[in-house]
Amino acid sequence: MSATAFIADLKIRAKELKARSEFRTLNSVTAYTGRYVWIEGIRYLNVGSNDYLGLSVNAALIARVRSYLDKGTGNCSSRLILGNSTLYRQVEDLIAEWKDMDRALVLSSGYAINVAVMQSLAVSQRRTIFLFDRLVHASMIDGVRATGKKWESFKHNDLIDLERLLIKYHNDKEVWHIVVLTEAVFSMDGDLAPILDILMLAKKYDVLCYIDEAHALGVYGVEGSGFSREFRFKDYPNVISVGTFGKSVGVGGAYIAATSVMTEHFINTMRSFIYSTALAPVVLGTIFESIKIIRSHPELGKSLIRKSIFLRKALKDELKHHTANPSIIHTEMLAATSPIIPVTVGSSEVALALSNHLRRNGIWAPAIRPPTVRRNCARIRLSLNDLLLESDLKDVVASIADFFKNENVR
Repeated sequence: MSATAFIADLKIRAKELKARSEFRTLNSVTAYTGRYVWIEGIRYLNVGSNDYLGLSVNAALIARVRSYLDKGTGNCSSRLILGNSTLYRQVEDLIAEWKDMDRALVLSSGYAINVAVMQSLAVSQRRTIFLFDRLVHASMIDGVRATGKKWESFKHNDLIDLERLLIKYHNDKEVWHIVVLTEAVFSMDGDLAPILDILMLAKKYDVLCYIDEAHALGVYGVEGSGFSREFRFKDYPNVISVGTFGKSVGVGGAYIAATSVMTEHFINTMRSFIYSTALAPVVLGTIFESIKIIRSHPELGKSLIRKSIFLRKALKDELKHHTANPSIIHTEMLAATSPIIPVTVGSSEVALALSNHLRRNGIWAPAIRPPTVRRNCARIRLSLNDLLLESDLKDVVASIADFFKNENVR
């Protein structure tokens, strides 16, 4: 295909995406305070970011990290060359202690980790099969597919379906290296995985268990550490925990926590670790200081959970008067406690209409559409932060209810 023909195909694809209300554009954020965000100079109530604890704009944290700028603006080398500063050791030791696991590694992003680890786990000469919850993050699926290894998905949070697959490959005449993948808190639905049950299955069948705690960190667990201490991951030597610092921690980067043997394997085989420039000192310093704040203020996560419960109940009480669609206020949504609250409307057109309605009412809650979610599962995803007031949440509920009063969107 010629370059001219390729560009013509791109134009056709863009036109098709626009026709399905799935074309994406970038919005310019001109200011951000956590509670509010300014888009193109207009102020909106912020229920669209992952800054769960508001730490990215926390004055005490910002004051603490200023001194790290004196260490330079960048490391300018990969960690295996000259980029492995003593600050890395301090941060990774703190993470390992916080998570109560043998060792930790810090990388540039959660996406990079989820792709890199899958490739690293697939280097075994044995046949490898990845079994993942069908709603895991796209980065995990991309990582699995990039390995070229066999994979199967199991029904969302369905332990019976997972065990069916474990039995299938455990009893196969071929010897399989099996890796089970799940999120702790699912990024689009906000529900929690049955982690302890999955850990027990992984132990029963002697398989690796990979848990992405990106949306659990800072919100759940002892000292906001996620679930690794609550469920004693260290008692399961086959467990790998990963998470990001671009959410509750309020900065960027990500971590892997695992056994020493596993961590050394990653250092020697993860291409995105080996060939990436090390993070800047100020990023590492922010991770370090932010974790210390989270550990000393566990009430932040608890406060956020209370706000989530309040909003979920308020949505149920209000929307039952205005919509007959049970998927919008389904049982799973009401039972969860995470700061991620989906309002699922089905079509991309309706999701965009709801998002635009909220925008006109001064609320920023972007539409989530395919391919991020499955077709006919488009939604707005309310993503709370602890800087929001109860009155703000009431305004969000009132605006959503006002939208559903229109008979055309029931």
